[in-house]
Amino acid sequence: MLSDTWKKVIGKDDTHDHKILIILHETETVFVRMIHGVATFFVEQLPVLFRRMLSWLYAKFVLTVRIAVKLTRVIAVILAWLCIVFGALVLFPGIISGTWASLAMIASAWGLKRRLKRQTALATTVSSGALFEVPAN
Repeated sequence: MLSDTWKKVIGKDDTHDHKILIILHETETVFVRMIHGVATFFVEQLPVLFRRMLSWLYAKFVLTVRIAVKLTRVIAVILAWLCIVFGALVLFPGIISGTWASLAMIASAWGLKRRLKRQTALATTVSSGALFEVPAN
């Protein structure tokens, strides 16, 4: 057992009768709490942050793959269209191939116009609410 004098010297005494002792005690308490905070952060928060990072990386990876697949599909469709329209012109140059390319371009423009007209008509129908009306008997 320690005597009261040694308790005061070692710091086991809770009574602080001098300003320097109070400042040193507060400094020691702050740094002990900071050490505890570091340990708590590594044990509790770091795994949570790591899981959040993995979740974020997974979401970004899935988005990137979706974009890559969609871009590949768009490029494939554009290449297919180019082959259909200009393939005959490249393989068999002549008036008939030129006519084919011209008619294919006209048909492409007509198909695009038809698609836009259908989308506009559908958007108008949906916005007016006529699509969801129940006919009266």
